[in-house]
Amino acid sequence: MPQKKAKVGRPRMPKGTTKGRIVPVCFTPEDLRNLNKAAKADKQGLSEWIRKTLRGQKMETWIKVRKDGKQVTFSYRETGRDQAAMTAKVEGDVFSQLREEGGLVLPLSHKDVEDKFPDSN
Repeated sequence: MPQKKAKVGRPRMPKGTTKGRIVPVCFTPEDLRNLNKAAKADKQGLSEWIRKTLRGQKMETWIKVRKDGKQVTFSYRETGRDQAAMTAKVEGDVFSQLREEGGLVLPLSHKDVEDKFPDSN
């Protein structure tokens, strides 16, 4: 009777003990160099540094209805001490993105973010 071949690789972990799903992400070579430098400076692995950085960012999303009845979906994320990234997506795929660096007093209110996109009113 033939013997079973041993499977290659790490044994399966018990259900519920894994960190979660793997999400494939593409970075430009320059972005990847910068990410690796930042992770190394914090004495962390790249995946650990990315998770820590993402968890530390405040992000809000909300919907407002314009006078013409179209919905606008706003998002706001603090990216640094006085930096923020904001987006406005109008129903029908009109999309605006804005990144402001320096001079912002955070956190911004919903009205502050909406005022950055005059076409959203």
